[in-house]
Formats: sequence, structure tokens, C-alpha cells
Amino acid sequence: MIDFIEKNPSEVAFSVNHPYLMSEKIISKFKYGIINAHAGDLPRYRGNACQAWAIINNESKIALSIHLMDAEKLDSGDILIKEYLTITDNTRIAGVYKWIYDRTPFLYFKTYEGLINNSIKPVAQKSLGIKPLRCFPRNESDGRIDLSKNAESIVKLVNASSEPYSGAFCYYKNEKFTIWRAKTIHDIEFDYNSSCGQVYLEGENVYLMAFDKPIQLLEVEYKDYRGKPKSVLKSIRTRLT
Repeated sequence: MIDFIEKNPSEVAFSVNHPYLMSEKIISKFKYGIINAHAGDLPRYRGNACQAWAIINNESKIALSIHLMDAEKLDSGDILIKEYLTITDNTRIAGVYKWIYDRTPFLYFKTYEGLINNSIKPVAQKSLGIKPLRCFPRNESDGRIDLSKNAESIVKLVNASSEPYSGAFCYYKNEKFTIWRAKTIHDIEFDYNSSCGQVYLEGENVYLMAFDKPIQLLEVEYKDYRGKPKSVLKSIRTRLT
């Protein structure tokens, strides 16, 4: 790599999904350093799957942080620019990835332009006094729904585990039951006594009873079927586990 860089000199380099840490020997070859796009709110969110963790952690927004790479360190370099995406009840991980894909090239160009004309000043992460949160990768098993959680937490997990991930899931009749889309119901006309995971039917609508409020199921997958939950869940005596 060093030979290639020396034969093809450049003022700056941009990291695009580079999976390895960079050495000082390589970084020093570029006047403006190596610039990386990190889909997490630095300096707080470092590491892997920061977007999914931000949704699960009920954050109000997700950041796309453009920063300089530090030698042999992860997501610790000076921050150059950040842009935010507001998290709502309808924010799903695929939509976050599309936002990252669309905005990264623009922010890379804006950052390079700002470094050249001196309008962007690097900000050291340590100067912000924020303790980093190390985020680790998420596995398929992390999508298992804890039905004892509140409705909002369950829906956040569904949104964070949807495509391109493998989905949030529980079990129905000992078979995997994946919930691809769901939403919380903020206003209901009755109180209820129910075990968590109880299914409630009202017309064509199917609800999953959490301990604090119902969750409306919108799209599910069970065995070879994927679609509306009413095609699978047809009885009020149904219980998900």
C-alpha cells in the first residue's frame, strides 16, 4: 500500500468501509489525513452497529460523523463535521442505511472543501468531555424479543432488526415467528389484564399485548408465509412466547 501511495500522491484519502486500523506511516502520507465516515454520534457512539443501538437505546437522533482517522485507534480521531437524522417511531434500519449512503459522498466533498479553505476546524473528541460508548456487533440471536419489555422497547427492537438484518422474533407453537413491522398504540379505550405475548384481535387488526400497552402487528413471517398477521394469528387464545 505504501508503494502505491508514494507513486500516486494525494492530499487526502477517504475511507470507505475499510475494515482495518491505519498506521501512522500511512496516515502521514496525506496532507489532510485520512477521512472516515462513521454512522454514530461521536464521541459517544463508537464501534459497530451504532445505528441499530441508537434506535434500541431510544435516542432522539442518529449522527453521521465525518472524522479524521487516528493511527491504530477506532473512531477516535478529530471530528470534522456531523449531520443528524431524527429517530421517530417509524425509523427503520434500512432507511438509516439509505440516508448514510445518500449523504456520505456529499459530506465527504463538503469536508474536503472546508479543509482546503480553512472553514472547518478539527475538534478533538477528548475536548468534548463525553465518555465513549463502545458498541459491539449485533448477531441474529440479538433479535430475540423479550415479551416482558414495554411496547416501545419491543417496537424499537423490531425497527432496529429489520432488513437488511434478519428480523426481530419470538415463537408461536414452538416455531420461529418474525415480526418485520409493528407500531405502538398510544391511545386505547380499555385497561386490560394479560400475560405478555397475548394476542388480541379486532376486525382485521392484530395486537400483541405488552405489559404497558398493545403493539399492532403489521407484517410477520411464520414458516413459509410472510405478510399480514391475521393470516396466521386467528384466535384470541393465541399466545406468543
